[in-house]
Amino acid sequence: PAMQPPRVLGRSPLAVRWVSVCRQSTLPVLFWVSGSAVACSYRGGAPRGLLKLAGFTALGMGFNAALWFLGPVDATCFIGNPECEGKGLVFNFTIVPWAGPVFAILFQMWYTVMLLGFCIVNWPFLALVYGAAGKLWVLVLQWFLTMAIYFMFLFLAAGLSFTRFLEHTELFSMLGIMEVAFLALVALASPKMEGCPRPRWLPVRAVHYLMGVVSVVQFGALPFAEQMESIGATYILYMVTGFNRFFNLGFVMTTSQLGPEEGRAGPLLSRVWPLALVVFVAAAPSTN
Repeated sequence: PAMQPPRVLGRSPLAVRWVSVCRQSTLPVLFWVSGSAVACSYRGGAPRGLLKLAGFTALGMGFNAALWFLGPVDATCFIGNPECEGKGLVFNFTIVPWAGPVFAILFQMWYTVMLLGFCIVNWPFLALVYGAAGKLWVLVLQWFLTMAIYFMFLFLAAGLSFTRFLEHTELFSMLGIMEVAFLALVALASPKMEGCPRPRWLPVRAVHYLMGVVSVVQFGALPFAEQMESIGATYILYMVTGFNRFFNLGFVMTTSQLGPEEGRAGPLLSRVWPLALVVFVAAAPSTN
């Protein structure tokens, strides 16, 4: 057959650029803000508001469960599907089609579940950064807690098989090395960490930037999977890894301003650099 000319892609509207560029940044930033919010109220010990957060999560999941079980209990029943007319007790649709019952109940509350988990798992980290703890064993404990989370999801991804888990040894090792690098920088930024003084020539904010570099590498460069086609254990591990890092960053960077040593970290770069992302999306050519 005759050669066909290459198909010219149409112009990308603003909505496409927004979804492909800005939306990818909103969830990590959301968890950065969450970590920052925890820092604003943290005074040592347990993070404040855990019971309220747990209650809000339970209430939201309860409403989601009611929507699911009062509906057709069928993940294929999207809104407007004529085949689902009259199938549910009250509703003839599910609010989360094609996702199954678990995600239908967890819908939108996954964020508070994850936030609650971060507050609990990072308990030693919070105390260390705030200055309520400064022993090396606290740093080691935080490493083991985080690695236990990584192990759990990788083990689930391996189908609870140690033999298949060995296939993920490279990723698990990389995660462990990145944790060591991140926590070493945390030690430099912690005001009362024993045996790890920060050099005078190294500004606190520069340490924060280095932590950001480690976070981006851990979130964006590690070989989690060749592709992900569903919300499985590997996908959740990827999200937990990245979101936890940004939660940590938000807490560290805000504590350096509001914590016991207020005002220690001044900006080294412009304060308005996040606006560059919005400007890029709005001004980029539609063919980009």
